[in-house]
Amino acid sequence: MKKIMLYSMLLFAIAGSSGAQTKEEKTLKEPRTHQKKIKKEHVPKEVTDEFLLIYPNEPLVQWYAYPYYWDFEIGELAVDSSGYIIEYEFPEFYEVEILKENKKHRSLFSRAGKLIHTRTTVSKEELPKIIQDAFNSGPYKDWNVVEERELIQFTEPSIRVYSIRVKKGKQKHVLYYAEKNGQLIQVKKIKN
Repeated sequence: MKKIMLYSMLLFAIAGSSGAQTKEEKTLKEPRTHQKKIKKEHVPKEVTDEFLLIYPNEPLVQWYAYPYYWDFEIGELAVDSSGYIIEYEFPEFYEVEILKENKKHRSLFSRAGKLIHTRTTVSKEELPKIIQDAFNSGPYKDWNVVEERELIQFTEPSIRVYSIRVKKGKQKHVLYYAEKNGQLIQVKKIKN
């Protein structure tokens, strides 16, 4: 009798831990791909050390992190509505926003402190002629340019790309042009 009872308990334990999650648990564990503002003390030392090497005298505006796992935030812990810890995940990437020469710069670092890329806002006049010509003669020339244009400088491989946000009716896209030849290399549709 004890063997049957023990066997039943074992089956129940296995069935109970089959990995099935409630809808609430699945939602809480899905990464938030948008950025989340965070305090400097939540940024790993490797990231802040690299930031200070690159920008020793620039005023810090804001730190961001993503993807972020959270519901009701307590530091970097994901908890359910009852307050139980579900997940303890550090973000994969940290982005810092600074103002340099009256322009917004955003630098993206890996969790280990490696600089991935830097984005700098640029005016229409600052766009290289090859990018302006490509946009003005391309398929999006009749679209309205919205928001800021950006220069994105990747570190490895060392590539410079310009992004231009455009809108026509309800459609919104981000266009990415290679600085080297002005070629439109990617179009990202933005959901409304």
